[in-house]
Amino acid sequence: MKTWDIVVLGLNIFVTIVSIVGAVRSRRYFKKSKHITIFAQTNQSFNELEIMLRILPEALAAASRTGKGYNPENAVQDIGTEMSNHYNAIMKAIPSDYSYEFRTLQKTNTCDVEQYLSSLIDGTAIVEIDGRKTLKRESFDKCQEQLRAMQEYLKKKISEEEEM
Repeated sequence: MKTWDIVVLGLNIFVTIVSIVGAVRSRRYFKKSKHITIFAQTNQSFNELEIMLRILPEALAAASRTGKGYNPENAVQDIGTEMSNHYNAIMKAIPSDYSYEFRTLQKTNTCDVEQYLSSLIDGTAIVEIDGRKTLKRESFDKCQEQLRAMQEYLKKKISEEEEM
């Protein structure tokens, strides 16, 4: 009986060691997987933000364009809706680790990006100056600056994740 006890004890020790090694490997895999997920989400948000920065000048051009049958309000509304869709994709994709800082960044006292996108959609961003319709240039510039600051923040986070 004593020999069986020693054999069982040896098997238990062996199984325990195998379990510990498996747990260490699983933890390492989990950490790598988490970093890859955060990197992918941050990169997706960065790409959506780049698209928004490319689309934003189109809104400025569309607001001041004239022509028979052309409605600048509708054109700006369509662009605002498209930008809002990209913004929503960013907010869905942004990793929860960066969510608070990112939301704080996009709602500064100079420009609230979400509010500006709403003003593009509802047409309040368009003003008439000397008989020509255009976007409020100051709001446009502040929003563009804010989007660039958000882009820099994401670029910094992407480089940090690449280093890990």
